[in-house]
Amino acid sequence: MQKGQSIAIVVIILAIGGGLVWWAMSMKSSTTPPTNSVSANPSDVTPPAPTAPTPVNVTEVDLKTDPKLGSYLADNNGRALYIFAKDADGQSACTGSCLKVWPVFNIATVALGPGLDRGDFKSITRGDGTVQTTYYGWPLYTYAGDSAPGDVKGEGIGKLWSVAKPDYTVVFANKNNTNYLVGWDNGLTLYTYAKDTPNTSNCSGACAQNWPIFSVDKIVAPSYIDATRLANIVRADKKKSNHVRQDAALPIRSGQRSG
Repeated sequence: MQKGQSIAIVVIILAIGGGLVWWAMSMKSSTTPPTNSVSANPSDVTPPAPTAPTPVNVTEVDLKTDPKLGSYLADNNGRALYIFAKDADGQSACTGSCLKVWPVFNIATVALGPGLDRGDFKSITRGDGTVQTTYYGWPLYTYAGDSAPGDVKGEGIGKLWSVAKPDYTVVFANKNNTNYLVGWDNGLTLYTYAKDTPNTSNCSGACAQNWPIFSVDKIVAPSYIDATRLANIVRADKKKSNHVRQDAALPIRSGQRSG
């Protein structure tokens, strides 16, 4: 064999050998799975984190309007909320069979509609251990006789029950089966003075300090109170005015809290 032929044979062998090496490496790379491939075992797959639901704000107490009564409190089903004149001391006097007609109203978190102040709502623990929501210190109830949203059929029952309103200025309290007036925003009993004369206050100086003048811009009261029997007078000092009972025409003043 000549030298030129020997070189040609070596080149051919090397070329064939190189082709075999390339083919073998290609086969290996096509059969070896990539290191970052997803496992075929579903149990090895980490599921995506669940998406937290968007919180829904539900108004638990809102203001509704009645053509005769004006604005009043209602729950999230539109049922009117009521106060009971015998609860003037801030504790519920409605127990036993009373609760079947006047169920206790209570919510853990007071979510309010426009026009209501969270600071006016609190809660009490009743004698039976249950909790009841209060408004301006008055325990709240619904009325079993209200069958549809917007019903206010409990208003005035027994001259003891009235819808809870945000704009009351006076309400009735009841003790020993006797109704008497109390101020809405502070629960103070309202009094007349025997030394007053019709439309004239004779309580001044130290007397007025011990028996503060009761005066509001407008009387807003439960429907069973005749607000037209209350009116303003101008005192001798012209600094303040009293509301007077028209039946006795005597000035009314504040005293101790009811109860």
